[in-house]
Amino acid sequence: MKKFDWLDFCNPCKSWCCHGENPFASEDELKRLDLEKIGTKLDGSCVLLDNLGKCSYYENRPFECRIFPLDIQEINGDLSWVVWNACPATPKIDYEQLANSFEANLSKNWDLDYIRDYVTYHKSNQPEKYSASSFRIVKKVNWSGKQ
Repeated sequence: MKKFDWLDFCNPCKSWCCHGENPFASEDELKRLDLEKIGTKLDGSCVLLDNLGKCSYYENRPFECRIFPLDIQEINGDLSWVVWNACPATPKIDYEQLANSFEANLSKNWDLDYIRDYVTYHKSNQPEKYSASSFRIVKKVNWSGKQ
C-alpha cells in the first residue's frame, strides 16, 4: 500500500488552504522565517508558496501550517481539535491519531500559552471564518507544553 502523502491532496487542490488569510506566526516563528510578517501575494496566495504551490519554508513553517487541516478552537470553554471539511483529504485520515501525534511531538516546541494566543488571534481576526465554516470536532486538546 502506498504511503499517505499530503502532496497527493494539496497539489491538485492548488493549496487553497494557503490562500486568502495570513497564518498566525509568533515573533519567534517570524525570526525563524526571517520575515516581519506573513502576508499574501497579489493572487491571494501565501508569500511562503513558490511558483509550483509548494511551501518554500516547509521545514520552518508556522504552527498553523503544520497542523492543517486540523485546527484548534475554543468550544464551550474547552480547547478542541477540529477538522475543516473543505480539505479533500478529510475523509481519508484518522484525525484523532493525527491530533495525538501533534500533541506528542509539537508540544515540545509550542507551549499552551502559544496555543491560547493562536486561538485568540483567530477569534478576533477571522470571526466570520470561525463562525460560518464547516468543521467537525475531533477531540479535546491535551497539550503538555514545552518541557
